Amino acid sequence: MRTTIDIGEILYKAINTTAVKAEIDGDVYRNRKPVNSKSQDIVLIPLPVSGEAVQSGFWNINCYCKDFGETSGPDLTKLNSIAKAVINEIENYENHNQFHFHIEAMTQELMHDENGMSYINIRVLINTINNT
Repeated sequence: MRTTIDIGEILYKAINTTAVKAEIDGDVYRNRKPVNSKSQDIVLIPLPVSGEAVQSGFWNINCYCKDFGETSGPDLTKLNSIAKAVINEIENYENHNQFHFHIEAMTQELMHDENGMSYINIRVLINTINNT
């Protein structure tokens, strides 16, 4: 059975590319971003994965960007360009190791964290053959 760690490594390689990193001033992280980070970061968060012959499961990809100011709101232009870069890499990912990524959902509203950051959540459905 492939674990969420196995699947996470493939997703990390698919997202942690030159094209995506050119859009952010931070980094791509697994599971959580650094405490108090004010950088434009991308965080990959696993959700449960099935143990069936064709495994399926979801991952959340959170794309962060600092707000303009206390009352100015999120930097929509930058958040959009980061999300588009991530989506492009997922949609164009070559099917190595029998993995298939599919954009399942994207938040319709921006979410805010306690550090003056906004983020877009992209939920990815991942299907793979359970052969490990």
